[in-house]
Amino acid sequence: MADAETFALPGTEDIGEAGNIVADEARQQIFNGGFFFREQVGLDDLLFLNLGLRLDGNSAFGDEVGLQAYPRAGLAYTISDAPFWDGTLGNYVNELKLRASFGQTGKFPDPFVKDITFQATPFRGASAPRFGNPGNEELKPERTSTWEFGLDGAVLSSRLGIGVTYYEETTTDALVEIPEQPSTGRGLQFRNIGELENQGIELSANARILTLRDVRWTLGGSWGWNKNEVTDMGGAADFNTGGSSVRAQQRVTEGKPIGVWRPTTPFDSNGDGLFDDSEFRFTDDTPYPTQTGSINTSITLFQNVLIRGLADWATGARVFDWGSHWASFNGLVRAPRPVKYDLDGNPIDEDGDGEFDLFSTTEAGSALLLDGDYLKLREVTVSYNLPGTLMQQLGLRSGSVYLTGRNLLIFTRQDLVDPELAGLTDTAGLELGGEQSVTLSPPRQVRLGIEVSF
Repeated sequence: MADAETFALPGTEDIGEAGNIVADEARQQIFNGGFFFREQVGLDDLLFLNLGLRLDGNSAFGDEVGLQAYPRAGLAYTISDAPFWDGTLGNYVNELKLRASFGQTGKFPDPFVKDITFQATPFRGASAPRFGNPGNEELKPERTSTWEFGLDGAVLSSRLGIGVTYYEETTTDALVEIPEQPSTGRGLQFRNIGELENQGIELSANARILTLRDVRWTLGGSWGWNKNEVTDMGGAADFNTGGSSVRAQQRVTEGKPIGVWRPTTPFDSNGDGLFDDSEFRFTDDTPYPTQTGSINTSITLFQNVLIRGLADWATGARVFDWGSHWASFNGLVRAPRPVKYDLDGNPIDEDGDGEFDLFSTTEAGSALLLDGDYLKLREVTVSYNLPGTLMQQLGLRSGSVYLTGRNLLIFTRQDLVDPELAGLTDTAGLELGGEQSVTLSPPRQVRLGIEVSF
């Protein structure tokens, strides 16, 4: 690729005749290939076994890594179809399926991060070499192994359907971009380090509340809980994955959730009950929700009117509010911060204006971590099926008119940020979210429309 500017004559198109020429060249060659096997076996339409194996090879792997194998297996037993289920059990539990599965997946390294590369930085007519990428010949994909157990069922003449799932995930050889020793000049490099464990529960239910000739009402919902922990750092030192390094860090530390918040926190250093100093302290809060859920409902009236609604929620996250930090530059205090005292127990007033000094946002990053819980009414729709006689007169098969409202209501524990829009912090190869600056919430929308089919 070449860019040129400052031509002596109009109409000249030869790059070599330009007064200023910028040229660049890039070459890439990436290989990805593998094999996949899958088999399903059924026994008496009651017991089903799924087996699979995937073999992957990629040019991003180290030269000695070779093909990577990812097995999978699943077992499902429709116990309600068994002969012994008829009778008393079948009268109460109409359907019941038990299931269990195990599988492994892999996340490839980015292309070329295993390779040692150099770059040249021009400066005052000279060129100085430096590391472009330190390289890692032992680089391989991270591997996640998942065990899952659950059941699906229906009771009360199939009026209530339920689903329960418990899972455990273990990620080994996690791909994380960690800092090298500063004395090496190598900067950051992706390495396979440590182990991360996840466990969680997912519940779902759908119920037919009313089933009448002119009224049908269904109600459903879901709930999920997740907990993770860095169980092994592979000998690597603690490091930050995101956040503001001088106010509130997202930290990778053995024995804590990945990306756990570690903000600057005012504290009492001499035991007199007054805040006089600040230091980084773990809060054990995460930048992502630990619980999520949803609620949906549908009402049909007289076969022609349909009313639907959807809401969802999340709890457990803490969001760093950059807006309050920017506001402090203009003397605005959006997030309350404590008064600062000296070691003698006196409030500090350095400029003598009669107003006691507050801890700065750099010293009190904990004040900028806001509650990330929310409940949102996502959508409400009312639709009406137009009469069939009218559609026939117009030469149409069917038609309906609808009114839809989206993003109608937001409920949060604070008014400064929209917790769901906490932006992704992609540092050290991890996308954890948890920060927001000036992002606007999605606008409320109201749509009126008509749908017809010919």
